[in-house]
Amino acid sequence: MEKMGFHSRWVGWVVECIRSVTYSMLINGEPKGDIVPTRDDSLLFCRARVEEVEKIQELLGKYELASGQKINSSRTTIFFSKNVPTTLKELIQNSLGVPEIKEYEKYLGLPAVVGRNKRASLNYIKDRVWGKLQGWKEKLLSQTGKEVLLKVMVQAIPTFAMSCFRLPVGLCQDIEMLICKFWCGQRGERRKIHWKKWEMMCKPKVEKGLGFKDLCRTTTPHSNLALETTMAVLINPVSGWWNIHFIDRHFYPPDAKLIKSLPLCSTPQPDILIWPKEKSGNYSVNFRYKLLCEWQNEELNRHQVSDVEKRFWNNIWKIKAPGKIKHFIWKACSNSLPTKENLIK
Repeated sequence: MEKMGFHSRWVGWVVECIRSVTYSMLINGEPKGDIVPTRDDSLLFCRARVEEVEKIQELLGKYELASGQKINSSRTTIFFSKNVPTTLKELIQNSLGVPEIKEYEKYLGLPAVVGRNKRASLNYIKDRVWGKLQGWKEKLLSQTGKEVLLKVMVQAIPTFAMSCFRLPVGLCQDIEMLICKFWCGQRGERRKIHWKKWEMMCKPKVEKGLGFKDLCRTTTPHSNLALETTMAVLINPVSGWWNIHFIDRHFYPPDAKLIKSLPLCSTPQPDILIWPKEKSGNYSVNFRYKLLCEWQNEELNRHQVSDVEKRFWNNIWKIKAPGKIKHFIWKACSNSLPTKENLIK
């Protein structure tokens, strides 16, 4: 950058951004390690035109002369969209001298390109869940062991992808079906009786359920704002009132109407994040999931579990006994035992 005439102060800023980046990995729920990256992978985008490709080659040539580094052609690939004609593909590929790939490799475990058929691009999540379940014999695991395996390992597989993509409902239902079959002990073509609906098992333990996550509920976004967006962007700095056009553009109509109905303070206040539903004021994904469950129950006019019932179910799981005893008590109290009466139902 210095050879190309950039100011030393600007060069220092760029170098500081590169050298100060570190990464950590979650091991058993705790961040471990202080990983410093030593290499960079770049993605260059352009239209499928020979003149644009030649311009990229010119820029890369200048970079090589200025930095003393050289592009590794053996590790460089090119990806075309489906609308590019075959003759143009061959022309550009021969100009660059790099191989073409039909499906772009994953980046950080996620597909770098997701087309219109999102189900096909994200179907690898279902395959990973299936592979994880096939690695365990359900006969060797107790109900408690199955519960821990499904909650901690299997249902955690889609979590990373769900932070970037909204998973198709059909894919979520297929994953839940695999989990439900494993819980009931069904393998291959052998059918097993499901003594409790999956919908009931996804309820919290204090509400007669087992606390499994409903993947379909966790894929519903509330807005398309970035995570670092603050409250200030929602307020018009001139009028001191809500930025109506911005809110209507980034939120669903019911949410936008609710936001615009809130009164604002007439004097400027510090912009801080507060989650009023928690005593600590901090937002948690777990509490948001519980809130979504409550909203859905209210919309469907379902039976609300009373405080007495919650204490009853909570006391069952607090019993000082092996996990299999707790699960048996839960089955008996929730009428989920394999009895003739339940079979007739």
